[in-house]
Amino acid sequence: MQPSEKIQYTLLNHGIHDFCMLESSNPAVDDLIVKLSDVLAHHPQGQTLRLLINTSQSGSLPLAHVINSVRPMVKEFRSNVELTRLAFVYQNPKLISVWTAVFSVLPTKIEMNAFPAAEREAAIAWLTEE
Repeated sequence: MQPSEKIQYTLLNHGIHDFCMLESSNPAVDDLIVKLSDVLAHHPQGQTLRLLINTSQSGSLPLAHVINSVRPMVKEFRSNVELTRLAFVYQNPKLISVWTAVFSVLPTKIEMNAFPAAEREAAIAWLTEE
């Protein structure tokens, strides 16, 4: 995938895949899905997938587009990943209940937690817990 101006991706220590959303748009979600699909396709079986999605710069993402994009990706790759730990870093706490509802209906085991933007390091620490 070519570098995107809509998201920043960094592979952190402990295999944490850090996605910082820079813009709230359908194309930004598309870039996220393309990169997540690549991560899932190459993720070693039997290992926990650790994802950090930071929306503190972009704000709320287009929810309908996220749902319509994530569902087929999870269906395609759910056998690759037994467990996903997902940490959201946010600016607006009102959105957390919406994201929790979206990810709770996916056909895969996801442990999710949310952290305010000022607690990004706590999100990373939580992702590394066993």
